[in-house]
Amino acid sequence: MGKSLSLIIVVLLVGLSLPGSAYSQIQRKGWAFGFQVGAAQLRDKNFLSTLDSTTGGYVGFNLGWSFNPDFVLLGEAETTLSREDVKSSSPYVFTNFVGVVSEYAVLNNLYFRLGPRMSSTFASYKGFKTRYGFGMLMELGWDCWHQTDKALDIHLKALPQWYETEHGGFAYMLGGGLGFTWY
Repeated sequence: MGKSLSLIIVVLLVGLSLPGSAYSQIQRKGWAFGFQVGAAQLRDKNFLSTLDSTTGGYVGFNLGWSFNPDFVLLGEAETTLSREDVKSSSPYVFTNFVGVVSEYAVLNNLYFRLGPRMSSTFASYKGFKTRYGFGMLMELGWDCWHQTDKALDIHLKALPQWYETEHGGFAYMLGGGLGFTWY
């Protein structure tokens, strides 16, 4: 957990140190395409019997339409890759998220995203069955550098999720990173 938190802090500090464009405003109109990279931590309760938490990185892509300067509807796909020591092996854990997300510009440089997601989790050790479920993305971001039709942002995200198991399962992902979007 310490490495992941350190990486998130470094990414946020680098993003805050970038010079912004003082005189241009972001023109959110038409198509929007973007990607994100960052560090994340997945924590669970009662659905992965051998894993409490795992840390790693994520990469995501989105494509959508800007209805007006303050509202963008995006389709997103994201995957998280992490590695956790279990007994004598080190399995890889993949978590995939696909969903529709609404982006609301609160101020010109500050936005939040909210939307439902379908999710699946897979671990590479023998006997693990893929788990499917749903979740809700909550993300807060700040465009630390922008021109009229593109923006580099730093963001923090939380994704609570529910999985299919015999007794029900709950997990959540916390992450932070950088994103780049063309409008």
